[in-house]
Amino acid sequence: MERIAVVVQRCGDNVIGGSESYALAAAKVLSRHYDIEILTTTAKDHVTWDNFFPEGDEEVSANLKIKRFRVDIGRSAYWHRLDGLYMGSFPIDFYANTAGAKRERILGAADYMPLSFCEEWIKNEGPYSKQLLEFIRKNNERYSAFIFMTYIYAQTYFGVSEVSDKNKVFIVPTFHNESPAFMPIFKKYKDYHQLFLTGAEKKFAEEVVFKRPLRSSVIGFGLTDRFTPEQDYGKKQEYLLYAGRLEENKGVLELFKFYEYYYANHRKIRLVTIGDGHLKNYRHEGIEYRGYVSEEEKLSLMRNAAAFIHPSRFESFGIVLIESFMMGTPALVNARCEVLREHIALSKAGYSYLDKQEFCGRLDRILAAGAEYDELSLNARSYFKANYSLEAFYGRLKGLIG
Repeated sequence: MERIAVVVQRCGDNVIGGSESYALAAAKVLSRHYDIEILTTTAKDHVTWDNFFPEGDEEVSANLKIKRFRVDIGRSAYWHRLDGLYMGSFPIDFYANTAGAKRERILGAADYMPLSFCEEWIKNEGPYSKQLLEFIRKNNERYSAFIFMTYIYAQTYFGVSEVSDKNKVFIVPTFHNESPAFMPIFKKYKDYHQLFLTGAEKKFAEEVVFKRPLRSSVIGFGLTDRFTPEQDYGKKQEYLLYAGRLEENKGVLELFKFYEYYYANHRKIRLVTIGDGHLKNYRHEGIEYRGYVSEEEKLSLMRNAAAFIHPSRFESFGIVLIESFMMGTPALVNARCEVLREHIALSKAGYSYLDKQEFCGRLDRILAAGAEYDELSLNARSYFKANYSLEAFYGRLKGLIG
């Protein structure tokens, strides 16, 4: 049986993150016909990258193993000073909020960032593991392919250079329209086969980041359908749902502000959140924090929610949105995120918003009982089944890897 390495920054129980969830799900799909080893670090927390999990191997299933390596460099005050030098000129949402000549000047300035500075930035961003990189270098022949997950972390940037045969390398970059994507160091990815999650991500990479056609494929994602046939499509309970990190860069603070206004002026409906982050300390009588929940509870909350809210401006796919569609739940998403907006346009399973007024008006439309709600729910299920079945995803991956 061929052996494939999936390389990702962290992996394990209660690790919440889009790229991390994607890596584990892809590994499980591929383990049906390949011997899969996830090469990762012992980190759990994505802010500090402190060592948490034991070093060594964890058997997940007969053909799936996680190999963890100690973190040598986590995210420190030194990195934040480096980040201030770069991000002080390029705020994280600059691309989403600028256009024309101003944007071109900013992007042009990014091209002149010294490579040594950029490499120091990414090394100290964490999680940097010398042992992980050494393992990749010494075990090239052990694997028939390496799948590197997400462009921005050290295990991908330094790891791809440790594989002697470039044809063995596949990068799932999960590009976002954020400032680090324009660092000149990432231009080296043009020499590798990139696997994009959506057509919108591919377009962004080719037209904005690299400004050239790439050797690439759009692979999407695949999920086991967890919706049971006996369930109907009607809304079950009076609450909204958010799932993900409770952080400002995920749009959560803006969501909370918009929700407060909606709660006071439109409808007193609860907002339930899944996940962790510093904004769990934000207080409002309508917001209910569930923290980490089991997979079963997460899907149940998605199934029974009146609507799913995805407020992030920076997504390369949006797994939780697709999961909510799988469970027949309409969604309201941030229109500034092209990927999420594309899902809504193609699925016709919800709406997008730019400001507080659109948030309130379009949420009112979703929550209105009747035939339109039922149609949104049916559209959500249809979009999931047509595009994100497990078998179709496996077929796309296997066709690429061979």
